Amino acid sequence: MNEPIIQSLLDLDLYKISMALHAYHYFPDTEVRYGFTNRSSVDLANIIDPDELEEELEHVRTLSLSEDEKQYVGNLSFFKNHPDFVDLLMHPALPPVEVIFNEKRPGESFFDDDEDAIYNYMLINAEGRWFPTILWETIILSVVNELYFRKFATAQVLAEGRRRVYEKIEFFRANPQLLRRLIEFGTRRRFSREWQAEVLRIFLEEIPDYFLGTSNVKLAMENGIKPIGTMAHEILMFYDAYFGNAESQSWALTDWYNLFGDDLSIGLTDTFGSDFYFSRLLGGAARMFKGHRQDSGDPHEWTRKMLEACARFDIDASSLISVYSDGLTPPKMVEIADAWIGKVNPTFGWGTNATNDLGLKALSMVVKMTHVKYNGIWMPTVKLSDNMNKAIGPDYAIRQRKKRYGHTHDNREECVY
Repeated sequence: MNEPIIQSLLDLDLYKISMALHAYHYFPDTEVRYGFTNRSSVDLANIIDPDELEEELEHVRTLSLSEDEKQYVGNLSFFKNHPDFVDLLMHPALPPVEVIFNEKRPGESFFDDDEDAIYNYMLINAEGRWFPTILWETIILSVVNELYFRKFATAQVLAEGRRRVYEKIEFFRANPQLLRRLIEFGTRRRFSREWQAEVLRIFLEEIPDYFLGTSNVKLAMENGIKPIGTMAHEILMFYDAYFGNAESQSWALTDWYNLFGDDLSIGLTDTFGSDFYFSRLLGGAARMFKGHRQDSGDPHEWTRKMLEACARFDIDASSLISVYSDGLTPPKMVEIADAWIGKVNPTFGWGTNATNDLGLKALSMVVKMTHVKYNGIWMPTVKLSDNMNKAIGPDYAIRQRKKRYGHTHDNREECVY
């Protein structure tokens, strides 16, 4: 193997570690399954060598935190009171990953009822206790991306990528309304580990006042900036599958707040549709949160719905942090900022367009929890989203959850990233 892609267990997004603590604290023995889905019409199986992929992922299982890394994580405010968890994180004993090429077996994908939704039948599955299995998500995505894009990493492509970085810098300088509103969110779909590090370094050298931090824990540590991240869909998906009712969403948010308090109180609204979140959760469990995140659908429609819900529940929307994180580009961020600054406090989780914009088409792919083991039975997880092209789960379970959460629309948009 050449130089390994993942060289540190902190080369992942902060939300994986925060959710890992949640899993360890509340459900230490519960088993889950995760699976990879390629939403792009790219034949990955004809480009990525399965032996190389397996070797990269097996290497990750040999990694441990260094003493400096352990001390860094242990000193973050979210984890200071959980030294037992930090000790386990140092040697997490990641479960093995199953890699299957050009083969589909029943029950091993998100789209069991839709053959056309999976291209090339490249499957990557992991199973084990929620923590530490949870750590695999962004690691797998980073590895798959880099194995794919290294085939195209010519000097010309890299030069075009740098040109685009500096073009963005000039755009930001001309739009100071984005000052202190950007978070680099690009680990999951980056061009490569080295490219993400280079791009972030250039941004911090050229326009440091625009960036609040990065989701990548290792890069935050190396650059002396804030690691930023809260929860992903899987927390809410887990509670739904485990408890089997709509009240589970309030329980999930309450458990989260009880564990982290204000530090990480950014609610993700679209797991079962933002309509449900704003009508049922914002006036209850989510009322104590300092902000909310938009990750699918139309950002302007989402903001209008949030403002209406805040007015209904007598919440000061202008004091809330509104995190936008769906397929962002610099012009799209300016459009949102110009429309809503003053009414809400917008920030931007800027991902693929920040770390994988070199003139090549980015891959759209995810690693999600697919099942939760409850009383010995594997229960499928579901995500509905505000964009039904991002829905996850077997068809029968999606239909069931739509009824459970009053999710009536079938809005669909291209999954850009």
